[in-house]
Amino acid sequence: MTLPLESITQLYRLQLSIVEKITGGFLSENYTLADGSTKYFLKKHRHVDRTQVEEVCQAEQFFAQGGVPVILPVPTLQGDVFFEYEHSYYSLYPFVEGHHIERGRLTESAAITLGSTLGVLHKQGKESTLPIAEQFNAWDKEKFLSKAAAVEAEIAKENPLSEFGAMVLDNLRLKKQCVLENTVTYDQLGLSNDHLIHGDYFCDNVFFDEYDRLNYVFDFEKTQYAPPMYELFRSFFVSFLSVPNQENLVLAKKYVNAYLGVYPFPKETVRNSFTAAYLKQIHSIWIEEEHYLKNSTRPDSLLPSQFACNQYYVQNRKEIEDHLID
Repeated sequence: MTLPLESITQLYRLQLSIVEKITGGFLSENYTLADGSTKYFLKKHRHVDRTQVEEVCQAEQFFAQGGVPVILPVPTLQGDVFFEYEHSYYSLYPFVEGHHIERGRLTESAAITLGSTLGVLHKQGKESTLPIAEQFNAWDKEKFLSKAAAVEAEIAKENPLSEFGAMVLDNLRLKKQCVLENTVTYDQLGLSNDHLIHGDYFCDNVFFDEYDRLNYVFDFEKTQYAPPMYELFRSFFVSFLSVPNQENLVLAKKYVNAYLGVYPFPKETVRNSFTAAYLKQIHSIWIEEEHYLKNSTRPDSLLPSQFACNQYYVQNRKEIEDHLID
């Protein structure tokens, strides 16, 4: 693809050159650019609908005004926070210093500030009146089973069966068992889509400082209205249970407590939100669908940790929930 460097020169009066393409992310296409010694981050928005891009940018501004350490885009000379180029939308961000901590490798400081910052974000999200169209969608048993069957049909064509295909089958077997055994509906949990949330909040979409304290939040492409603590526990699965062990459960407890210290909820709501996050996770078939039905291998590397997470959680569900919600 060609990058809109000429457009950026006109819109920002910057003479930018490409430093590198960012390799992280599974649905994004981003670049580091430089104007002399000053670096910038160029984001290509996932959305191709202008209204959706506007909603993402509005959410960034809204949360930043509420005290969340959001990285905000650089405005153009006309004051716009995104621009169009060849039927895609882009935003230019300042390049900030910070570091990532891998999934399942968080420190105590990182876990606590990950939780407390999310509490601040959700308190602000409760006050939102922004016209964001995206809403939390509950799990769909029939949709899951249909996609699982389509994936299994594709795997059946492998001869011999690949190592990846074998793991997909094992993961699907576990998830199908849980899906078929589940009788809980979203309505029964009494949760509401009454908070604007980040939508993809976990350790990959934040930066930490030199003391492992969270200092920046970014990537609001999946912002939506949802039950707030669904996001708390969705992040738990990814940020902590990607490496399932007792040490990470201890850290996860500190993470949950830090959140509730900022934004407390009744225990029943906490437990029901945990159930919602688990059921959403176990009905997820994104990695398998991307590989076998959409011919994209970008998320393949996530499968081993997701499978390990699912196995560990299903085997120890009651003990884990009781540990985190006492």
